[in-house]
Amino acid sequence: MSVDFLSKNFPPFQVHHAKKPPRFYPDGFQRNVIDFYFIFSDCRLRKALYLQFSYFIWPLDTYAGKTKELRFFIYDWQDLSNAHETLLVPNSFSYTGQPVQFEQCSVRVDSPTGAIWLEKDKDFTLSFTTTDGASLNEAPRDVGVYYAVFTGKGEYTGTASTSFSIRASNDLSAAEVTCKKYYVYTGQPVQLEDLQVTLNGLVLTEGKDYTVLYDTNGHVSQTPPDGTPLPGEENKGVTISLIIRGTGAYTGEARASFEIVPQEDILNGATITGPAVYQQGTPVNSADFTVTSAGGTVLREGTDYNITFWKITYSGGSVTDDAEDIEVMPSAPTEVGTYGVVAVRTDIDPSGGQQGDKEYVPSTDIFYFSIEGNNSIALAEIQAPKTVEYTGQPVQLGLTATMGGKALVEGKDYTLRYFVKMSGGTGFAPLSGAPSAPDTYYVQLVGTGSYTGATPAGGLHEFSIQRSPALARLSPDALAIQLTEGYSEEDAKYEVKVQNTGSVAITGLAASLSGTNAADFTLDTSSLPQSLDAGQTATLTVKVNTGIGVTSYSPKMATLNVRAENLSTLSCAVSLAVTEKPTYGLTFSSSSPVFYPAQDEQNPETRAITLRNAGNTTVTLAAPPEATYCTISGFTEGQSLESGKTLTFYVTPKTNLVPGTYQENIIIRGIAPDGGIATGTLTVEVRVSEANRNVTFSTSGLNFGYWQEGQTPQERGVEIRNNGNISLSLKVELDEAVEKGFTYELRAGTDATPPVLPAPQNYQDKRSLWLYLVPKAGLPAGDYSGNVTVKDAYSGAVLGTVSVSYFAQQAQIEVTGKDGTLLATASAGNNGAATLDFGEMPYGYTPAQYSQAVTVKNTGNVAVEVGYTGGSDWLASSDSLSSTLQPGATRTMTFTVPAGKGLGQQTREPGTASGGNIWVRMQNDVQAFARVYLGYTFTVTKPATWGEWLYDAQAQTLTRLSDNLTLKNVTASGTSLTIGKQYISQSTALDLTGAVTDADGTPYTITALGVEAFWGCGSYLTAITLPDGLESIGDKAFYSCSSLTAIDIPSSVTSIGEEAFRSCTSLKDVTLPDGLESIGSYAFRDCTSLTAIEIPSSITSIGTSAFNGCTSLEAVTLLEGLQSIGVAAFRNCSALTSIDIPASVTSIGKSTFDGCTSLAAATLPEGLQSIGEYAFQHCSALTSIKIPGHGENRWDVFFPRLLCPCQP
Repeated sequence: MSVDFLSKNFPPFQVHHAKKPPRFYPDGFQRNVIDFYFIFSDCRLRKALYLQFSYFIWPLDTYAGKTKELRFFIYDWQDLSNAHETLLVPNSFSYTGQPVQFEQCSVRVDSPTGAIWLEKDKDFTLSFTTTDGASLNEAPRDVGVYYAVFTGKGEYTGTASTSFSIRASNDLSAAEVTCKKYYVYTGQPVQLEDLQVTLNGLVLTEGKDYTVLYDTNGHVSQTPPDGTPLPGEENKGVTISLIIRGTGAYTGEARASFEIVPQEDILNGATITGPAVYQQGTPVNSADFTVTSAGGTVLREGTDYNITFWKITYSGGSVTDDAEDIEVMPSAPTEVGTYGVVAVRTDIDPSGGQQGDKEYVPSTDIFYFSIEGNNSIALAEIQAPKTVEYTGQPVQLGLTATMGGKALVEGKDYTLRYFVKMSGGTGFAPLSGAPSAPDTYYVQLVGTGSYTGATPAGGLHEFSIQRSPALARLSPDALAIQLTEGYSEEDAKYEVKVQNTGSVAITGLAASLSGTNAADFTLDTSSLPQSLDAGQTATLTVKVNTGIGVTSYSPKMATLNVRAENLSTLSCAVSLAVTEKPTYGLTFSSSSPVFYPAQDEQNPETRAITLRNAGNTTVTLAAPPEATYCTISGFTEGQSLESGKTLTFYVTPKTNLVPGTYQENIIIRGIAPDGGIATGTLTVEVRVSEANRNVTFSTSGLNFGYWQEGQTPQERGVEIRNNGNISLSLKVELDEAVEKGFTYELRAGTDATPPVLPAPQNYQDKRSLWLYLVPKAGLPAGDYSGNVTVKDAYSGAVLGTVSVSYFAQQAQIEVTGKDGTLLATASAGNNGAATLDFGEMPYGYTPAQYSQAVTVKNTGNVAVEVGYTGGSDWLASSDSLSSTLQPGATRTMTFTVPAGKGLGQQTREPGTASGGNIWVRMQNDVQAFARVYLGYTFTVTKPATWGEWLYDAQAQTLTRLSDNLTLKNVTASGTSLTIGKQYISQSTALDLTGAVTDADGTPYTITALGVEAFWGCGSYLTAITLPDGLESIGDKAFYSCSSLTAIDIPSSVTSIGEEAFRSCTSLKDVTLPDGLESIGSYAFRDCTSLTAIEIPSSITSIGTSAFNGCTSLEAVTLLEGLQSIGVAAFRNCSALTSIDIPASVTSIGKSTFDGCTSLAAATLPEGLQSIGEYAFQHCSALTSIKIPGHGENRWDVFFPRLLCPCQP
């Protein structure tokens, strides 16, 4: 397929074609769709472009018509919004509560070379949003639908997205089930309480989402059980398993359980907590007390138990629950006294029967409390220790009591009574006095003097008498043994002290070794006694068995354990590390270095020598002795060198040696911590040769050439290479002239740092430095040539000479005018400028007749080349070729102005190097160093008899004198001019007003714009002013002048030709003059920007399609005098809302207002004689039309084809 996009410069592309199956539409036509995808390889078109073309194909088959759509897609293949396919695997997940993870994730794009699957993190990044566009910080984890967003990265741009979902898990095995955990046996089926099933945060509904089954000892039923116990197990509870089985959308099962317990068991082992003391007047409520089952469940009063209050009396000085001490109370107590609260089964009536009946025995322990008067000692706050150290004497508790902020005194305000808990834990037994033996006790305050009562049983203070523990420690508490291979038995004994740090004797002492390597040690316990009194110390000896080898990186480990009857085990960790015997040795990276210095060499080679500790112990280095033929550097006295580590030091031959061979041994010593000595011997040989100072230069001379005074050339250099056998220190000397013009620098070359130039090590070695001469800035004219001498700084020997050539010259010129007036000067870095005044010139002047000469003089001290460079619209010169000017010489140059200038003053200021200029340069140089820029001024005049326009009858041209704008194809009939076909190729606003004469002064008038006068000017003609006296505008005069926005037609115009302004799509404002007699067919057709038009009364008829297609035309004014409106005159004026046709109109042509879709009302005159077919066709907004003589809206009776075929 060949596609031509109007010859646009589109980048290269490939065409991908895919034909889709035919589609049938309600109109019965079949349409085939063909898609073409244009993929541009260089991606210059970044925006998708959609083009659709439809056309009818008249087939030979049975269809009356067929439409084929060609759809063209031009897009950027690296923009992910154009991606062909996205890939997410999987794209659906079951809820797990964790962020989703994809096994595969990619985007496919169609490149010019084929499909490409992109890589995550390299070509794109992946992010996530909800369905409402909210961004997520991580991969989603909750149930719902989400979008994965692929965002281009690197060379890819744009985004693509695809959806995925997380489904709610429907397996109830993951559900959470809660319910009441126990029920009291009643003999009736259990009614479940507080059952709730939750899955993925959603509370499920029984019957809809699940059913409940009951598993009792393996028997599964839908009927709730009553919990009847098995025979022989009446006193045991029955455990029921709940089975929650999924229904509807849910599958699987969840499990839970509860227990049905006997009435007797619910309070078994339960405890009561509450206030121990009430002050008289404070109400006692059953809600003050909490009953907790043995399993930790808080029971409910009235459902699981009832509260009963007992009044407690003392019998024989003890608090018990015997019947004779208990009085069951009908309600909560209010009087001062001691009471008990118990929880009883709900099936027992505590108010009936007799005291002591078995049925009234409660299932909980009694919780004691008291009601005290304001002076009752029971209200006192007690502080006393919980633990007292055993001494064998009656306890001194150190108790303090306060009441109302007052400290109470023992013996005066209260006495102490001591108790022990009775066996069975049902009461307290009093003691005759303060206890002394180790045990747990309770103390009670009994009021005396001003205080009454006693501490209630529930408020007794509990304390214990305890023996002091035995205390000891091992010293050291860890034993780290380090021995050297081959150790002796005496070297391997280590003591561990056992110290009694407590106040009691340690009894039953014993010690042993344990651990992986315990067999490698022997423990001597001969000094360890069976008993160790407080403050005493005993000694244990740990011996290392002989013959144990080096332990390397795994020491021997054991543990010393010390035990006693009254002491927790004490431990001491024992570790053994056996190291190898010390060895000593020092080695060198080069043990016999040889040096080759030359005699008198001031910078002989220095070599780095690496010293290594080859022994297995750290040594301290001693400074080496003074050497005879070399110097040693890099050592620090007392420097430590670990085993295997290295140290770098330096050896340099001495410089005072005569030619010959010298050798000496240098001994390096290191001292080990054990006194051992490590040594190393370095043998140094120095072979001194005769000095050979031989250097070469990369060039023998540096030529800087000739330079204008004040200008500075670039630096230049020479490479100096050492070919001898001795290192040199270079010294540079400049001749006097050279020193005035230059500074010098020695710069690093190959393996050399200024000013030292080392000797090469072999014939391939290249050691060099660079000598650079740097010209000084701002030098006056002069000769700065001479020599540069390079010497050896030590010996003064001359190594070579470099010649230097450099001349600074003074070059300048001056330019004078025709009368000798100085116009400008120029020299290096200083340009000049001048403007030549040529006076007045008549219109149509010949430049050569008005020339002007200038004189150029060399005022410098050096010959220069001088020339002239002109340019478009600058001065021209016949003497532009360059020539040489010697100092003091002159040259004349003649200049003329540009031709073809219009009337008035013409001025061009002096410009730049791209404009007209006299240039100056040194001989044989291509670069000008100075310029004199030339401008001009002159005035163009015309005879007084001429107008603004000049007509040339022979050339048939009309020229505007102000700017020489020329119109062609202008013909004359007498003194009347007709403007014919014009060709405008640049943006022009044309003003045709102003006087027109010929060269003789004869006046002319523009009376006509001929056929197609400005057709083809397209977007170039932006505005036009028509002259008075214009009578006619010819056919197609302004056809398709698309940039023309407004036009004012002079009152002298009587006719507008056919298609005169057709397709002037920007034309918005048009003024038609009174006196205009005719508007040709299609005159303003398709003027899509035209908004309003007034037809003057002088117009009797409007031509065919005169305003057809003026889609922005909102208002049309028709004046009396108009008689007929031509065929389709206002067709498709879709913005026109109303029309008032004057009484003078007698006929309306066919389809006049066809397609005026906004036309809502029309008034037709009484004198109207005819209306053409379809005059108001497709006027879909028309709701009212007045037909003369027929009232309103009678068009359907009298004019059946007026609006056919599409009546509103």
